[in-house]
Amino acid sequence: MAILTMTGQYVMHLLRHRVRDLVFLFIAILLLCLYLSCQNTNIGSSERLRGKGGNIAVKTGFKIDGDGYGSFIAGNGRENGKGGGHRFEGYRNILEGMDLGDRDGVLDTKEEEEKTLGEDTGGGEVLEKKTPLLIHLQKLEDERDLRFQDAAKVAMVRGEDDVIRRDLPFYKQALEKKGFKVIVQRDEAVNRVLGEVQTQVVSSHDDRADWEGWMILLCLSLGEAEETGCMQRSSQSRLEKHQKINRIPGMKDVLWRKDAFCYTTNEARKIPTVRRSQLAPVCWVLPAQFEEFMMTADAMGKDVRWVFKSPGGGIQVLQPTRDKDYERIKQYRSERAVVQQYFPNPLLIFGSPVSVHAYVLVTSINPLRAYIHSQGLVFFRHDYQKGFIKIPSRTWSLAQFRQYLVQSYGSQVTHTVFQNLETVITETLLIAEPSLVADFSQFFHPWEQPYRCSHCYQLLGFDIIFNSTFHPIVIEVTGQPHLQSSDVDQQWSNNIIKQTTVEESISLLFSNKRVAREVAAALNKLHIGILRFGCNDTGICLSDGDLEFLMTSRREQLSMDSFRPLYPSADIEKYSHLLQEIEHLTSSQPRHDDTIPLPTPPNTHSTKELHPILVATETMYLEEERGALSGMDEEGDEEGDDVGDKDDDGILIKNIYGLDPRRSDMKGPRCSEDPDTMYLLAALQTWPVLNMTFDPHQTDYHTEVAHDQIVIQIGAYAMSCDCEARLEDKYGVARPVNFTLGLGNNRINIYVVDITHSKPWVLDEYTVYIRRHHYRTSFTFIGLEERQAVCTLVQDCNLPYLSHHSCGLRLLADVSWSEVIAKATSLPFCTSGDAPGQWLVPCEKCSDERSCDWDKARWQPHDCRYREISQSEARQCLAGKKLLFIGDSTNRGIMYYLMERMNSSLYEWDKTHDTKLYTNLNDRQTSVSFSYYPQFWLPTKERPVFEQTFEQLLGIAGPLSNNSETVLVMGGVHWMAIHHLTVVQHVLHRTGLTGIQKIVKGLGAGFHQPVDGIHCLTIAEQRKVYLHNQGLQHAASQMGCQFVDTFNMTMARYRDFLEGKCACHFHKVEEMNSYRSQEGALHPQPNSKWVKGEDRTGLYHVTGRINAAYSEILLAQICDVR
Repeated sequence: MAILTMTGQYVMHLLRHRVRDLVFLFIAILLLCLYLSCQNTNIGSSERLRGKGGNIAVKTGFKIDGDGYGSFIAGNGRENGKGGGHRFEGYRNILEGMDLGDRDGVLDTKEEEEKTLGEDTGGGEVLEKKTPLLIHLQKLEDERDLRFQDAAKVAMVRGEDDVIRRDLPFYKQALEKKGFKVIVQRDEAVNRVLGEVQTQVVSSHDDRADWEGWMILLCLSLGEAEETGCMQRSSQSRLEKHQKINRIPGMKDVLWRKDAFCYTTNEARKIPTVRRSQLAPVCWVLPAQFEEFMMTADAMGKDVRWVFKSPGGGIQVLQPTRDKDYERIKQYRSERAVVQQYFPNPLLIFGSPVSVHAYVLVTSINPLRAYIHSQGLVFFRHDYQKGFIKIPSRTWSLAQFRQYLVQSYGSQVTHTVFQNLETVITETLLIAEPSLVADFSQFFHPWEQPYRCSHCYQLLGFDIIFNSTFHPIVIEVTGQPHLQSSDVDQQWSNNIIKQTTVEESISLLFSNKRVAREVAAALNKLHIGILRFGCNDTGICLSDGDLEFLMTSRREQLSMDSFRPLYPSADIEKYSHLLQEIEHLTSSQPRHDDTIPLPTPPNTHSTKELHPILVATETMYLEEERGALSGMDEEGDEEGDDVGDKDDDGILIKNIYGLDPRRSDMKGPRCSEDPDTMYLLAALQTWPVLNMTFDPHQTDYHTEVAHDQIVIQIGAYAMSCDCEARLEDKYGVARPVNFTLGLGNNRINIYVVDITHSKPWVLDEYTVYIRRHHYRTSFTFIGLEERQAVCTLVQDCNLPYLSHHSCGLRLLADVSWSEVIAKATSLPFCTSGDAPGQWLVPCEKCSDERSCDWDKARWQPHDCRYREISQSEARQCLAGKKLLFIGDSTNRGIMYYLMERMNSSLYEWDKTHDTKLYTNLNDRQTSVSFSYYPQFWLPTKERPVFEQTFEQLLGIAGPLSNNSETVLVMGGVHWMAIHHLTVVQHVLHRTGLTGIQKIVKGLGAGFHQPVDGIHCLTIAEQRKVYLHNQGLQHAASQMGCQFVDTFNMTMARYRDFLEGKCACHFHKVEEMNSYRSQEGALHPQPNSKWVKGEDRTGLYHVTGRINAAYSEILLAQICDVR
């Protein structure tokens, strides 16, 4: 009985569990049926709506597309692929793995293709387009994303130890920011190398194949990937789509090696476009082409120089026609070298030639994709006499170079210069592309399609120089740019440029931006045939590889940061003719081997074939971007266009490559072959435009400008094709040049020279005389002195170097000009020449500087006054003294002023740049000697040092007494430093002259305008000069020297400079233009110091009120009048 009871309980237990399982099964079946029923209902509803041309959009933002799958509407979440946002799509897993292009269902219906973006459902909700092309591009994009998501983010580093140690730190930092694990793979015997940067060391004898286990392979070496052990060339066909290697096969054999670059560019000269534009200098590879080179060099004459580059990096600039140079050239009959023609008339900045080192990232070959980084390097170099080598610690960024060009030549000229730079780089890559394709296609079977090299990229360094008319030329290409960090303080900006270039290269290569929708929209508008969906009669049918190229190109352009696109870009139409010429050249060249020509891999297209599509899509992208900007601010665009039109009127150089739609009408005058035109100018242009009419047969022009016009740009064009118009002298530049305009008369010479000879022959000279007015020429000053307002001036608002002071004219309240003069006479005499002060000037109103009587302006110290010394007092004070001046032309201006004060005039005058003694002064009671320093126009090694110059001055002025009868005045604009004072102390101690009177003239205003041949200081640099002047003032006091502070005096009125490039001269020596009255009596010019009874004919007068002001202060220090 018990057994039966237990058995029954067990059976009931099993039944209860089984019934529960059955219930669960029944419920699951029921839910499945309901689900399938709902799905059929939705699909049926969608089909019915499609039949009516409708779509469904629910208020939650979830949209039912025509394909039956859901996604969020663009208004209720971030649209997929835009702004880097997340993609929100329903049932995304259902699409994975489906070949939508092969389906015959609703996805391929014509109705689906005709749906337009931006349909409104009436509720304000916009539906997105979902064409078969868009779906397919999104599928390709999703597959790409999955590949990168699933792959391990490993960066493998291989190469040569020295290069790894040099370049890896910046790469490592950039890769780790992107989440990569950096592994340095090398021989175990050199594990100690790079210990400070390595993340992990792996033996080079790893069993894995060289293409496995990484996403990016960094080959840091000075050679190809295969020759340096980074990767076998055959392994490239086995790479996965997500893998990248920083080597483009064949680059070293086409552009990187100096001899390869020479062969490539010489071959390219068969192309007419290249022959006209001259991408690279004429070159020969030695010793193979030694005889050919010597014949050419002999034919080109003795004035042509040649640059010899040895494999070890040595550079020599030689002339075969010179015996001593020829002896050195003969070694290249057996030694390897590349010789290039020295670039004539290189662009000079501050007297030195420069070269641009541009970073170019090539991410694809055939079709080409390339970008230039906006932050390259600009190296200052020695001239040809020193082999064109780099000057240490003199490097600019490309941004500084751009700023210099903008300041010197204007923004429009600068735009053209950089456009030419980008063009010459792009054309170099285009002419190299066929050779690259031929180089690495031979290692693969045609069906492997390796020639596009989608895995390859390479950061290149292009070295470029400009000539004086801004024509760029490529002199060298490096495949492993030098990226070593520098510990030198002056090179910190270079480190930032290198680091930024590397980081932004990695960001561009591994961008994850979604671009399928944008590319699909462009292709649909262009009606281009797609191989997957059927081709049309447009002549090209895009494959999946082409679509991936277009999407990658757009993705990279949206992630460029500081890169700029070279190709493709919005202005690539200008390369159409070049691509045709390249294709014609390559197709006409006979093959030199017996192999069967490789057929074009199926379903892929070259740069030439894709070029029309790239032109159209890039133009479309640009128009959309401009449309977006114009929609944001239409009025602003209109104003900008007006400004641009005005700027274009002043363009004095043209785009040497043409096809700039904005400047298609900016063409220089065409030259003439008529020999009768050789001495004539064809055009004379100025910016801003001057009030003068040009006539080729008129050589002298006179015009006037207002006080505010302190710089003008002048350009001239010769009429004859055999001539050039050169400014300033016959060896001057043949391009537009900026000139400073000093107050009063300015003279600018233009020479028409015949350039068909070894030396330029001057055929004619044109002269432009420009008079720059003072303020009062445009304002009639009225009013009595007691009614004149008194205005103070400490600094000009256009050059605010004092951050703690106000700028411009300020009213001195409740005081008249006559009262100020009366008050000043009651002040005590100043005890030093550096008493702080300000300019005082009488004006009708301080708000209008044109209303001021600047002839009465005076420098007034705050708490003292400088006594005005009479003529007789000056002569008596200076009698028996010997005045020694050492410095530049500003110090010479003080000297000439004092000479005139003694003699009432200047009997002799010249712009001496050497050492000179004047004895015919003050009835021969006073002598003045002068030494010019520094002689900056001489080569550095030939310039006399300061100590040598000072000793020469002492020698010519001697014998000297060791007391105040000997007065030394030293100083200039910006050159003087504290160590010069130390040198003076040592020399005076050595010569027993420590008791003489020593006066230091402070620094002065100057070098603030962008003109050719001299440097231009920024506001920040001007402030540094101010601090340097304060330091000099303190040091002079410590060394027992008197100090005359001219800096604040000149900076406040920096625009009142007189004629001279540096804008630093506040004096000018002019010949006295005496005239006779009707009675025949001799009269002096106004404002001259004339002594009755003296014959003034042929004498000179020193003009310049600011120079007179500080010269009088210095005279007071010499005479010690208090």
